[in-house]
Amino acid sequence: MRWLKLLAVALADGFGEGALDLRSNERLEREDSKRGDVQFVRLETKNTGPSMVWPGRNFGGDATWNLALAPKIPMVLRLNTGVGESRIDLADLKVTDLTLNTGIGRTSLVLPSTGAVRAQVDSGIGETNIRIPTGMDARIRASSGIGAVTVNGNYQRDGETYTSPGFSSASNRVELEVKGGIGRVSVDPGR
Repeated sequence: MRWLKLLAVALADGFGEGALDLRSNERLEREDSKRGDVQFVRLETKNTGPSMVWPGRNFGGDATWNLALAPKIPMVLRLNTGVGESRIDLADLKVTDLTLNTGIGRTSLVLPSTGAVRAQVDSGIGETNIRIPTGMDARIRASSGIGAVTVNGNYQRDGETYTSPGFSSASNRVELEVKGGIGRVSVDPGR
């Protein structure tokens, strides 16, 4: 038995849509505002009380967010993942600025495949895998906490900075700052 609430979400001005499968003890808070021609949308869940737990069973279920964002609208994303597994695929989106704070669990992130992107990833507790799509040049600043940060691929290293050979003249490029927490962080080139 799963006690979940399924909510359909339509985001403003063709920004996207999706479905949120929330635990029985969660409610969605949404805030929309507009300044000039810039649309702001904030989605957050709040805990409304204890989840129904019985030894060996969690009747609160696993919360799931499935959002499809508009691929042609330039956007700035601020994501906090919380607890559990997160799969974030931004390959087809026009994200110009990304901040990702992982919580506890496993996170898989695919960065945008085109454009000029600034991204900051603060890894919490667990495993974080970041993939830079083929065709994106990168400059990566990586620092680790208790865990390890590994940068794979053909990058020139200078201390904590890794730079792809074509970065300075590339139109498709990412400036990525990675701060490792407790666990393993890997940055891999596209396949």
